[in-house]
Amino acid sequence: MTDLLKSIEGYRLNIRAAVRGLWNGTWDYFHFIDLMSMAIERGFTQAWYEGARIYGIEPSELTQEEHDRITQEVDKERTFIENLGQYINANLKSLGGKLAPLYDRAELWVAGYNRVRVLGSSYAAKDQKHIWVHGPTKEPCRDCTGYTGKVYRMSVWRKYGALPKSWELSCHGIHCECHLDPTNLPGNHGHPARPTGV
Repeated sequence: MTDLLKSIEGYRLNIRAAVRGLWNGTWDYFHFIDLMSMAIERGFTQAWYEGARIYGIEPSELTQEEHDRITQEVDKERTFIENLGQYINANLKSLGGKLAPLYDRAELWVAGYNRVRVLGSSYAAKDQKHIWVHGPTKEPCRDCTGYTGKVYRMSVWRKYGALPKSWELSCHGIHCECHLDPTNLPGNHGHPARPTGV
């Protein structure tokens, strides 16, 4: 198993443990919030480090802007914890609720790991040119289809919010399998259209 898969799996296990603990009564609501908060901070930081390492940037080399952006992503994700907790509380094991649908919902949180990893790599790659490569998604969204084959500097892709697995895409990045590959092909003029999913 690759290091990336191990990291994602570790994040998934932490999220699921928090969900399962609240569902079965092992944790109270406030402990659940603490566990989710810690999992997000550790997971998103690790995801960012992995994205940066793709371009040879080590954690000790991150800029203040990058540290600030990690904090912003963690804080944004934390704003959704209470809604998840309320949903779990309405579907507790003691009330006859099933765990499987809660795990399905937890997978939406796990998708955030890859989103932050891509974002971290976009900062590390800065002005290197990248081409949008369409993944094997069964039903591609209109944004991903429109970006396929386009070449821009990574800083331009990021500036316009056009990154694979991003919430801003019309698919919200949940099942997005697209990626940006470094390229020496000539860049497109102008800039990518802003995603339509916001």
